[in-house]
Amino acid sequence: MPPERRENELKIPVRNLLAIMAPEYLVFNHQDVRESGHPDWSISGDGKTTWWEFKHGVPDFDPHGLQLLTCQRLARASFCRYIIWQEGADGGNPRTLIVHPDEVRRARREKSWDLMAEQEARGFGPNFIVCYILGVHRGTRNAG
Repeated sequence: MPPERRENELKIPVRNLLAIMAPEYLVFNHQDVRESGHPDWSISGDGKTTWWEFKHGVPDFDPHGLQLLTCQRLARASFCRYIIWQEGADGGNPRTLIVHPDEVRRARREKSWDLMAEQEARGFGPNFIVCYILGVHRGTRNAG
């Protein structure tokens, strides 16, 4: 399955669980404006808006230049992170990583996809991601 299609399938349970756990949050899908360099989602809730770019790496992925630059600028101006579902080419060792855009830039420059994640979890379950997002919005996780 192409990484883009798998990435879309992996986002669905994240959005569904977020709707259950924080129904008052607004989640906007910016995926359709890919050429503009916007991250996939912006989420607004508890007085804060955050930006999220989703990638599926097998194990690498293509961080588009304009989008990566926009994510770096958003991370400096407010809050932006990559959520990366990474696995081996054989599907082994699936893990979910929360990564700062500067780390994605470093990995791209060095052509090394051994990423230094801020947080990571084994597997592709949505709970880890939603809890991280809610922690950022509710102030229980570092938002900078």
